[in-house]
Amino acid sequence: MSAWSNFWSRHFPNGLFVTAESEAAIAAQSSRLTTMSSIIDPVQHSPPTQGYGQGNQKRGGLFMGAVYTVTNQTDIFANNVGAVINCTHDLQAYPSYFSAQNNLKSNLGVTFARLTWADSLDQKLDANDIKGAVTFIHEKRSQGVSVLVHCVMGVSRSATLVTAYLVASTKKSVEECIADLKTKREEANPNDNFVGQLKEFEAELLALELKDLTAESSPK
Repeated sequence: MSAWSNFWSRHFPNGLFVTAESEAAIAAQSSRLTTMSSIIDPVQHSPPTQGYGQGNQKRGGLFMGAVYTVTNQTDIFANNVGAVINCTHDLQAYPSYFSAQNNLKSNLGVTFARLTWADSLDQKLDANDIKGAVTFIHEKRSQGVSVLVHCVMGVSRSATLVTAYLVASTKKSVEECIADLKTKREEANPNDNFVGQLKEFEAELLALELKDLTAESSPK
């Protein structure tokens, strides 16, 4: 048995999220595709509440990653991820994603949302879509549920939405928030088209009223 197979048998003995098909697909990718970066850490109850589900944390966190982060059962459980926002245009090349998504929905009740963005210099973003996603992230966090935002590589599209959330929640500029984000996930790099559009929406994001989250923390 390979070292990779040993890893999965130790961590996912029931095969809940990993099929033979997805194992082969994941093994062919960099481990970075399965690792979530913590952009805003969850705030735990003291003493910590045991178990998984809404209200398990005082404040949900915000995580960013690539396509196979949804198969990372260890981090999904550990950080109480109860909502996922998928920022990809096409996932047909990643069939194992769908089995992981279905298992997360049916076994853990994880909510999935999607922004069908292509990582291109022609993709137009909708300010209302972004503000809706930002509000969704904030509401989930206020319920003690962590949110994972991902695209294919965890570089451009997911970074665009996470930057928008940081602008709205910290009231910093787009450029400041991108710089803050890079301290948490150094490969985060929204393409020039997305950065330009975020700057166009900056005033709207800064004006977005989000409920106050006690002990809210921005990237350090």
